[in-house]
Amino acid sequence: MQLLIKVRIGLALFCFSAFAYALAPSFLRALSPSSLSPSSLSPHIDYSASIAIDSKNTHTYTVKFAQSGDTTRRVTSYFDNTKRLVRQETTHFQAKQLKLYLNKIEDFRTGEYLFQTSTSNGFAAQHRERKGAELEERSIKAEHAIPTTLVSERVAQSIEAVDRGENVTFFVALPLHGIVAEMSITKASNEVVNGVPCVTIRFEPSNFLFKILMGDPSFFTFERAKPNRFMQYNGVLGLTTAEGKRQNGFVVIKY
Repeated sequence: MQLLIKVRIGLALFCFSAFAYALAPSFLRALSPSSLSPSSLSPHIDYSASIAIDSKNTHTYTVKFAQSGDTTRRVTSYFDNTKRLVRQETTHFQAKQLKLYLNKIEDFRTGEYLFQTSTSNGFAAQHRERKGAELEERSIKAEHAIPTTLVSERVAQSIEAVDRGENVTFFVALPLHGIVAEMSITKASNEVVNGVPCVTIRFEPSNFLFKILMGDPSFFTFERAKPNRFMQYNGVLGLTTAEGKRQNGFVVIKY
């Protein structure tokens, strides 16, 4: 029972910037992110967003990008209703190949800290759950997987294929839990958000067992036409509760 609970917690962390699922290594047959063509990439645009939990607006956040050569820096800053910075995530990555250089998360409420980088054949991470806790080090072999923090990037790069009705699969790795798993994205519906034609994309594990463990899927809504702006999101949040527990919410994005 304890193992099942731990697995479920790990799986639930998968969405937005944290998701995770497991399959045997022999099933590692997913499409490598390197096969994406440059034409599938859209420019990164800064945005702000509001988070509603149980129909109540509880937090806001901003996402800011900076480019230096082939390296994209993305900084996501979460604020409470008093505009106090409560959590921040900084990610350096290469967009074309979806290669992670570094990812750092700091929670200023709980003291949680995460720092992860790519290795020659996977990812390495250092993690502290709370202020004063011991810093743990983990690594995982995952040559054809992406880290959880790049899931939204991978979904964005697949908009045209999914909009045509294709089922796109890829692998995601979570070093802290020693988990690598195949995820699936499919078209859920067409939407109009503030007058903008959009496509809503369903994100969930490919494996039926892990669909049950995860619970409800998550949904990303993107503008159908270029530059394919990220418009809405519904599912597990990158922002945990003040106690460090995962939570679901609905995100509305503004440009």
